[in-house]
Amino acid sequence: MSLPPELAWLCSRLSSVPSTELPRHTPDLMHLMQRCQTVLSSPNTTKTTSSTSSELSVLVHKLKTQISSLLQGKTAEGRFAAVVLVKGIVEAGGWEILHDSEKWVQGLLSILTKKDSVATKELCILTLTKLYSMNHQYQTLNREITTPTLPTFITNCVNLVSKASSTNDVPLKLAEVIFWSFSVLLLRHTTIYRPFTTQIRLLCKPYLAPNLSDGLVPYSLQRSARRLTILLHQTVPKNGGGEEWGKSVREIVKETHITADLVFRAVIEAWESTTSYISNEPPLTHDLSGGGDEADSLPRWIGIGAGTQRIVGLLGILKEYFTQETSMPVTIPLGIIIDLLDRILVMLVPSSVSSKKMRNDDETVRLRPGIDREEQNGLWSGMPKIYVAALELISTIADRLQSSFLIIAQGFLDRIIWVFQSGKHDPGFRRLAYEVLAKILPHVGSSLGPQSVNLSEAIKACCHDLHPVITSEPTGSALTSNGKNANGKRPLADTNTDTFLHGSSGAPRKTQAPDIDLLIAAGTLLPLLISHVPQQTITITSRGILERTAVLSKNKTAMLACLLNPWVGKNGLPVPSILPYAAREFSEDQMIELLLRPRVPMVPLAGADLDQEVSAREESEDDEDEIMEEQDTPNAEQLEERVISGNIATFPGLGPAAPAPEPPASLFSNAGRNQQASSPGPSTSQPSFLRSDAPQQEPIPTQGESSILLKQTIAPTQPEDILPSAAQESGSDDESVQLVMELDTDSEEDL
Repeated sequence: MSLPPELAWLCSRLSSVPSTELPRHTPDLMHLMQRCQTVLSSPNTTKTTSSTSSELSVLVHKLKTQISSLLQGKTAEGRFAAVVLVKGIVEAGGWEILHDSEKWVQGLLSILTKKDSVATKELCILTLTKLYSMNHQYQTLNREITTPTLPTFITNCVNLVSKASSTNDVPLKLAEVIFWSFSVLLLRHTTIYRPFTTQIRLLCKPYLAPNLSDGLVPYSLQRSARRLTILLHQTVPKNGGGEEWGKSVREIVKETHITADLVFRAVIEAWESTTSYISNEPPLTHDLSGGGDEADSLPRWIGIGAGTQRIVGLLGILKEYFTQETSMPVTIPLGIIIDLLDRILVMLVPSSVSSKKMRNDDETVRLRPGIDREEQNGLWSGMPKIYVAALELISTIADRLQSSFLIIAQGFLDRIIWVFQSGKHDPGFRRLAYEVLAKILPHVGSSLGPQSVNLSEAIKACCHDLHPVITSEPTGSALTSNGKNANGKRPLADTNTDTFLHGSSGAPRKTQAPDIDLLIAAGTLLPLLISHVPQQTITITSRGILERTAVLSKNKTAMLACLLNPWVGKNGLPVPSILPYAAREFSEDQMIELLLRPRVPMVPLAGADLDQEVSAREESEDDEDEIMEEQDTPNAEQLEERVISGNIATFPGLGPAAPAPEPPASLFSNAGRNQQASSPGPSTSQPSFLRSDAPQQEPIPTQGESSILLKQTIAPTQPEDILPSAAQESGSDDESVQLVMELDTDSEEDL
């Protein structure tokens, strides 16, 4: 093995650059490390048998020694560079580096107890996680390195978060990295993590469902804490993880109900539990608060805003339970989850604008006396967030259950349509409503009836999101040159003159940037509303809006759904098709081309195929000629005698017929004779091709003996006798005679 220059240059840089300046050179050092992968991962036997074995071994040993010195050095910059180099050399070397990494593991564990920067500790945790994960596939390394040092690693990480949390100075990024590391290693070392389960639960609780008093907690940190908490059920001994999983889900559902009893105290709920849950009567004289400082409860919250955030967080925990996979079968308590979602989605927000066309929500929502207006407004402001969390949970359940979601799809469809009027003003609610409806309609869309649900509001909102109405600014162009409007009157004095200072009359109003996720969700739902919803469920006005939106938004899938599911009016006639618009917009699409020209015959693309087909036919005809020559046929003398005597009917396939004109010359070709003599038939006085129960004709004598060509005309009655129409003696040695006969086609009076 040749000596790589990158390895020598890497060792030279580590010895020449001061340790305080190494962090700036770590990108270049890592690039050199990756280029030395072949040398670092090769076995020691290869290094010792090559010509440059001694020098190569010295360089590898020197590199390991330099990294160990930096890891145990006194400068924080050197330790930072050492952590990065340890991760790089382990990934490049594999087994050849891992079996000598015990000293590095001890050095990395000691860094977690020092006062190094948060970035160094984060990299240290990531490096140790990488080392333990790579050691897992080797039993020897797992026994010698991982098992003795992993408990120390868990203890140091727990102390990092607990000490910082006691002073409310925990770096959120560091806590997220620790939770992520525990989630990766817990799946491989459940026995080692079992004694630390209680401590890990306490560390994760502040980040499971945070509220305003807990400060700003990133969503990524919330997800990592929830994921780790859910995975703790796998540490239960004796295969009890499935029961622990179901128990945790029931506790979260119960906690959500208890919180909802307090948050929804301003409303007299019309919901009734189907799982025997009894709501607690909330106190009206005390301030709104919940939670507690107990070990088995979430942190305390105060106020209606914090209460709504707590419900959103609890629903997010339930969603994470369906997102994370389990290593054992679990029983999902769907009944209590559906009961909780029904309680949330039955709650309506009173409409602020009264309209006769809109549903009168004020009659449905009954307010409890004794609750101030501020708390009521806080509840109505927070309900869209709770709707969004509930829809996210439904969407996750649908993804997890797949086809089994059919059982509960109809109920969720009714609830979403029921609450759509209250939450449609929130873009996040509309996006999730579109996504959930797109998952429900393939299951129950075809079974909907006229009296089942009213999808008109969802259809209008979906079409509006795909093709918003852009109104024009009222500009001065609406006035004539003499300062009058279209009615010939001058504007009033109190008219806002700023509206006439804009640009031209055709300039539209500036709208905010569209939500891409919302457009994708609406575009996915649009074709399903056309193809999976029966005609009697929607009106012709809604269908017109759907087709117009499909054309204007250039949604090919929706346009195809319109073409394949035409609207049929009450008179039985279909409405005009949008096929011209589809053909103009997608002229090169194959599906549109099939709908536009469905009966075009297939045309051969290459002449070579035709030549091959013709040659194959000629070969088959030659084979048939050879077969016919081998069969027994009457000689020329017998044929001539029977023709003269008129006893021609004794020949196979011949019978009496009337005189007929001479056939055209094209019938004398070899192909015509071979086609007439394709299959045998019985010899009777009546021609075999005139009998309905007779098979194909007998083979006719071929070249060399005699040939008889017939122009067949099948008639249901008995034809007249066949007379010879032409006979020609050939000048060959075989003296073959060719007879041309036709059936009388003019004798139609007998029919």
